[in-house]
Amino acid sequence: MTGLPDPSALAAGIAALPGTRRVRLALSGGLDSRVLLHLALQACRAGGWPLDALHVDHGLQQDSAQWADFCQRLCDEAGIGLLIHQARLAPLPGQSVEALARDARYGFFRSQLQAGDLLLLAQHADDQAETVLLQLLRGAGPAGLAAMPAQAPLGLGSLLRPLLGCNREQLRDYARGHGLQWVEDPSNSDTRFDRNYLREQLTPRLTQRFPAYRRTLARSAANCAEAAALLTELAEQDYAGCADSQAAGLCWQRFTALSEMRQRNLLRYLFRRCDLPVPGRAQLQAIQTDFLRAAADAQPLFRAHGWCLRLSRGRLTLAPEAAAAAVFDYAWPDSSVPLHIPELGLTLTREGLRARAGVALPAGLSLRVSCRRGGEKIRVRQGAGRRRLKSLFQEAGIPAAARADYVLIWQDDELIAVPGLAVDPRYAVRD
Repeated sequence: MTGLPDPSALAAGIAALPGTRRVRLALSGGLDSRVLLHLALQACRAGGWPLDALHVDHGLQQDSAQWADFCQRLCDEAGIGLLIHQARLAPLPGQSVEALARDARYGFFRSQLQAGDLLLLAQHADDQAETVLLQLLRGAGPAGLAAMPAQAPLGLGSLLRPLLGCNREQLRDYARGHGLQWVEDPSNSDTRFDRNYLREQLTPRLTQRFPAYRRTLARSAANCAEAAALLTELAEQDYAGCADSQAAGLCWQRFTALSEMRQRNLLRYLFRRCDLPVPGRAQLQAIQTDFLRAAADAQPLFRAHGWCLRLSRGRLTLAPEAAAAAVFDYAWPDSSVPLHIPELGLTLTREGLRARAGVALPAGLSLRVSCRRGGEKIRVRQGAGRRRLKSLFQEAGIPAAARADYVLIWQDDELIAVPGLAVDPRYAVRD
């Protein structure tokens, strides 16, 4: 949709997306989503699509419950369903409340969309311009400066932003012309938030000096979107050339044959592919410096923001960082009696260890079961010395993030079994 709000243009936009079976609308109760609801009711009635709404109560404002009630009344009057989600946000010191609320909101939307669902979002031209400016001030690259796409997949469904061609004043004029009511969020004027600061302090001056700045920034965003798409195509080609066909991760030798720019581009693609937050340029350069200068037998590790990047055995692997390892140490005085380990949600039985892990424990044997703490050794061959678990994990290709899930079985102070990894020959199933 471009220019003034138009229900027929919205109906055409929905019809242009094949496979749409149900339309859903993100309804906050504010001006933008109130106008979109009015348009969507007409468009869906004309096109025959069922319509309902989703509302997220972030719990950050004193009157947020009243806004949810207002949205419920709107939907009751319109004869459509409304699903209200209570998002209990608990920002940590220094954490962006805006980003936390946005993640909670989109996480809920993503969880609710089914195949054939189309979610309508009410961002408009002013929102798009503010997003480009914010991304520019944060030093974003083409992907960030591309700002908000008009249409994109979301969860099992997709999203559509049909108001990106309309500015805030046009929406306000439409609402007043149709006698629509909406709620005003007082936090929208709180200039402690970056977006509000731009809206209150900067964009009025831009409007005076550059009246067409919204269209200009939208054109820049479209150009950046094309550049980002080209970079993604290049990254896909490099990924196909560097992917290790024998194991997870990238072949380090082929990765280092790329130019440094293509290495960074491939790393960004790898993070997006793993659905992890993409590091900034400085962090990517630090990763390159640490990894490229590492000794041939080193195994450098880079951790940050919930992910773990590791170079080991000629492979570069990326994975979400495991949650803090569970700490436990339990006596197992009689191995014929099952032992429950609540930290792992696991129950050990003598029969299960024998059948699934090849561990043969004599009945009545008094044992101890613990988590891994580091430095442990176990005998894996009769007559040979004990070997470090770290070496065995490495030889088995088990990443560090997964090693905390293994349990260690001891007799007195001697490690006799690590089910799924190693068993002392004296306690191994012989057949």
